[in-house]
Amino acid sequence: MKRWPQLPLPVLGLIFGRMVLLFTLPAEAIHGFGDFPHFYDLAALQGWPYLHYWVEFPPLFAFFNEILYLLAQGRPHVYEALFAGGLIVMDAVSLCTFIHLRKRVWLEEGDWREWFYAVVLTALPYTWWYFDPLVVCFFMLALVGLEEKKEKWAGFWLGLGILTKLFPMVVIPALWKFLPRQKAIVTTLIALVLPVLVYLSLFTISPGLTWTSLNAQGGKGSWETVWALLDGNYQTGNVGAGIDHYQPVNDMGSERNPSAIPSYLTLAVIGAAGFWFFLKSQAGQTRQWLALIGATWCILMIWSPGWSPQWILMILPVLLLTLDQRKALLFVFTLVIINLLEWPVLLSRGYEQGLWVTAPVRTLLFLLVVLEWSTLLIPRRQQAAHLVDGGKTRRSNF
Repeated sequence: MKRWPQLPLPVLGLIFGRMVLLFTLPAEAIHGFGDFPHFYDLAALQGWPYLHYWVEFPPLFAFFNEILYLLAQGRPHVYEALFAGGLIVMDAVSLCTFIHLRKRVWLEEGDWREWFYAVVLTALPYTWWYFDPLVVCFFMLALVGLEEKKEKWAGFWLGLGILTKLFPMVVIPALWKFLPRQKAIVTTLIALVLPVLVYLSLFTISPGLTWTSLNAQGGKGSWETVWALLDGNYQTGNVGAGIDHYQPVNDMGSERNPSAIPSYLTLAVIGAAGFWFFLKSQAGQTRQWLALIGATWCILMIWSPGWSPQWILMILPVLLLTLDQRKALLFVFTLVIINLLEWPVLLSRGYEQGLWVTAPVRTLLFLLVVLEWSTLLIPRRQQAAHLVDGGKTRRSNF
């Protein structure tokens, strides 16, 4: 008799814990300070996203959201159950991939990392207030594909991730460091061609609403960053209420102050520093290329005019996979607390001035973790031949 594959205990713990929350908390508590009601309202619009109305999200989630609404036949409680259940599945997959990578990186260490990550995914409300677990799932599947040398699958998962949010693109620079050039080209092409084909198809069918959807993702101005503080913008990244989603909109950031320092200037400076970092980095080992992906993401966030607290879900697994125990816990704890302090503790209660604390501290944390990763990626000469991967010297996986 064929045996069913057994789920690791941390994954079972995650599923059990989240189901208990889902079954026992009232709907208002599940919604919390998240975007569930907004997602439902968008799905309730007549027609399909990008084709009949514009949305501020990339297409994969937008269509996924509409399909959930149709499956629920418009009933809010059914829609919420499907949505919450889907997020549990996404987080379970992410944890399974995390466990797989942990065993590759930290060869002789216990499983505290996966248990801790399971606790974070169970307790952190960002994992059920928003749809970010979907993009994290695709991101983690792509990392496993690269680790297993299944580059075509890695490119496919990256493409789906980019269609959900643009963040998985940070993997592309790193893969050029650790993959042979031919495989890097194939993986990159698959990762980029898939989103390009989808967007071209949508532009062909509905150019106005597709352009507004894209503009809504990147044309909102600055929010919740040090750049937003300089601009005098204290709003969150949400698109304002009362906008007609059936009509194209030209200027999504009209209610915000313009940039005091143009983004292209900051991009030139920070991008040059990031490019130097990339050229100097070594990424022959699993722990190294994971750290390079994390550093690329953090450098991007230091430059980014906007920030949403739930975005930390992208970086938490990388921190836990690449740093030693003390430093990993320190960075995870501080990032989670500072973001929870920002949202929902301060901003939901109207304390916008709290951004003068949370935004600079978060930026400093990103800078510090990049510097920490630099000791792994740009080793001193006497260490170059004896890099430690998970507490044990090992040969490159590639």
